[in-house]
Amino acid sequence: MKTNVKKAVAVFSAATILMGVPCVHAEGGDISVNSAGTGVIMPRFVGITSYDSELKLNSSNVLCCYAQTTVRTPYVASVKVELKENGSTVKTWSAKEKLGATVDETYKPTKGSSYILRVTYATYDSSDNLIESVVGYSNEVIYN
Repeated sequence: MKTNVKKAVAVFSAATILMGVPCVHAEGGDISVNSAGTGVIMPRFVGITSYDSELKLNSSNVLCCYAQTTVRTPYVASVKVELKENGSTVKTWSAKEKLGATVDETYKPTKGSSYILRVTYATYDSSDNLIESVVGYSNEVIYN
C-alpha cells in the first residue's frame, strides 16, 4: 500500500512539474504571453518566407555582394542592397520579382576600407502596395 501511494505521489508530482513548465519553439515567429501565462504564437512575417545576405572578398580582391528574399504566393519580393564603405553608401542595387528577388553583384574595393551591406527586404501585393519590410546587415569585410 505504501509503495503504491509513493508511486502515485511521484507520478502526480512529475506531471504537475512538467505541465507547469511550457516549452515552445517558434522559429521565425513572435510569442506573446497573456496575464494567464498562456502563449499565442504569431507569424513574424505575412509574406516573407526567407531572406539572406552575404558579403565576401574573392581571390581576385573583388567584393561579392549577395542578397535574396522569397515571399509567399501571391506576393512580390523586393530586395534593396546598399553597399557601405566606412559607413557611407557607395553603391545601391535592387531587384523586384514575383515570389523571389536576388541581387548578386561585384564591386572593386579600396584598400584600407571596411564594407558592409545594408539590405531592405520587402513584400508587395499585386497593386504594388507595401505589405511589410525588414532591414538586415551582412557581415563586415575589411580590405587591407
